[in-house]
Amino acid sequence: VYAWLYENEITLLEETVIQHPVLEKVSPGCVATVRITTVVTPEEDVLFFSPLLRMGEGEVGHIISGQFYAPINEEGVIFAPAFKQDGDYDQRGGDFIYHHPSTGEELVGFSVPHFKKAEEMCRQMALEIKSYPFIGWDIGITEEGPVLLEGNKFPANDIIQVYKYHPQQRGLYYEIKNALGL
Repeated sequence: VYAWLYENEITLLEETVIQHPVLEKVSPGCVATVRITTVVTPEEDVLFFSPLLRMGEGEVGHIISGQFYAPINEEGVIFAPAFKQDGDYDQRGGDFIYHHPSTGEELVGFSVPHFKKAEEMCRQMALEIKSYPFIGWDIGITEEGPVLLEGNKFPANDIIQVYKYHPQQRGLYYEIKNALGL
């Protein structure tokens, strides 16, 4: 395999992520990711906006291809049903999901292991690259703890702003803009 990859100039190799067994209940066969969006303020405080658990089943690994997501609170617990978009970026279409479609696991009340460690890891990373003050971190959770999968300088603003999840029934545009000092 290595020789074939090298010959075809495919030289980026990544370690396999084996998710925490608890997460198999809500994302069997597909690594669930925690999306933690950070904003580094002009005063260098790190703020968190709408952390989410992104889940799937089988080989589905992207929201547009069938993954769904649920908001998690500051303790890492899902507090509202998951949302599955209808295949495009328009959040007016789609469905709320209360139980995982294949495992039947109840989503509201599900606790994400190692969430506080993941949040602290994102805080430290955000301060390291504060030249990009608004980042969406995709974090995998293993038995040993959180692992960084990627950081997105355009952090899918749509998924952190599902207006139905916010008490004021609107997105977070003004809160994020104010945090950035704009």
